Amino acid sequence: MYLGKGTAAMIIWLHKHVRSVAARLLAAGSAVSFALMPGVRAEVPTVTLTLIPEAPVTLVRGTSTFVVEAPLSLHPGDLISTALTAGGARLEDSAGTVAALGPQTRLAVNPWPRPRRHGKPDPESLALLSGWLKVSHDDTKSINTIGVDTPALLVRTEDGAVVIHASSNETALFVETGHASTRPPDGSTQPMIVDNNAFLRRTLGQAMHEPSRPDAEFIRQLPLTFRDPLGVLPKRAPTHEPGATEAHQTTYGDVADWLTTRLPIRRTFVSRFQVLARREPFRSLVRSELKALPEWRKVLYPPHLPEPQRPSSTPPAEDSI
Repeated sequence: MYLGKGTAAMIIWLHKHVRSVAARLLAAGSAVSFALMPGVRAEVPTVTLTLIPEAPVTLVRGTSTFVVEAPLSLHPGDLISTALTAGGARLEDSAGTVAALGPQTRLAVNPWPRPRRHGKPDPESLALLSGWLKVSHDDTKSINTIGVDTPALLVRTEDGAVVIHASSNETALFVETGHASTRPPDGSTQPMIVDNNAFLRRTLGQAMHEPSRPDAEFIRQLPLTFRDPLGVLPKRAPTHEPGATEAHQTTYGDVADWLTTRLPIRRTFVSRFQVLARREPFRSLVRSELKALPEWRKVLYPPHLPEPQRPSSTPPAEDSI
């Protein structure tokens, strides 16, 4: 059958394009530092995000929980928590990003792939559930933005340094150098640019106000280590897997606040943690919070397993007695 030059050319283009997309999807895997399929040439340098604990850090990877005390290469989806009082942690990558976590801070590496353009590595997308985070980004090594999701603000920056404090219903942002773009997670307003030395605080359900100077509460609570510029620490070879010390299967308490968060990463948790809901007490604890976790109903009560009916408060008819 004769296809014609135009049709043949299109088939060739589609074959190459689909093969390229498939190779990229398969290469993404579950690790930040990944390898492409054999025989496929890598077009973009890989980015390895390294956790450097200043005190023991709790890590949830997959469905296991570890205590990390040495540099570790992070994976997409990793959930990390710093200690309540002493010390925090640092994050560094090869795309020019340096970050500091304050005490009692909970942070995740978002698990979705980041776009890569013009042959330069792209920094990771982070999710700050609560606590303090300072991020410094060198735009000479990456042309793309680094993103930090918080419950009340989405923050994007291409250069400079920002300090973010987040809680379940409020986010405070200070741009130390450079500038940042912010918007509410629901996209209800257009992005707002926050310039050098400007401060913004937003509470859920309230409108975004114009940036101003940092308020007294923010300055008082700011960790002392965040007052100085972030420098790159001496290089230490990170491990790729956490040690088995103090490892255990993830409990409901390890991830309870993550399961109910407003952050976009929440939509990945049902498929990730549903295996835990096959056992007690995780299953019962999820069941007790179904009002806040409606997406878990299909896990607890799949179509072939009807949800138990509550006893009726209506008295039976007389003729049924």
